[in-house]
Amino acid sequence: VDAEKSLIACLLMEPKQNISVCITWKLSESDFYSREMWEIYRCMLSLYTHWTEIDFVSLADELAKDWRGNLTQEYLMELSAIIMSYQNILTYIKIVKEKSALRQLIKMCQVSKTRAMAQWDSAEILWDLRNEFYTFLRKDVLDSWGCTLDDAFNDMIKAMDEGWLKPICNTWFKSLDSYVVGFMETAIWVIWAR
Repeated sequence: VDAEKSLIACLLMEPKQNISVCITWKLSESDFYSREMWEIYRCMLSLYTHWTEIDFVSLADELAKDWRGNLTQEYLMELSAIIMSYQNILTYIKIVKEKSALRQLIKMCQVSKTRAMAQWDSAEILWDLRNEFYTFLRKDVLDSWGCTLDDAFNDMIKAMDEGWLKPICNTWFKSLDSYVVGFMETAIWVIWAR
């Protein structure tokens, strides 16, 4: 919650510039744990997408339309006072996204645990968990945070060489499986031969 408050405070200090940074890093309102911070971010995004000036007055007015809590202009001003440095916005975004990812993983595991306790078919539980996990990955919940493509490729080759990266869906060609680590829903492989 402290990282969320600091992030919102950064946005209040430099709204247009910092909201564009959040959008670039694919931060969504669902990444917030605190309902208040979720609501403030949602309203800021709404103002931003409608090309409306974002200040304490316009934001408080936007919040008053939907929110029944006490998110007043005074609260927003108090919130903006907690900021240490708005240059740390990427750190705050990373913390918020990381905690959001952990909450999503916990939720997926809890649902699977509940189904297992209810004696669901294990193949069905695993299939649903696999699909939920791929959906989770496609949302770009976790990011490389500045990792280059070369670094990511080298990490994958190292993982394959050490044998801990196993094929998810076998191609049934042993040498091909060892090279591409099997086919996955989230990847497109172009294979050519002569």
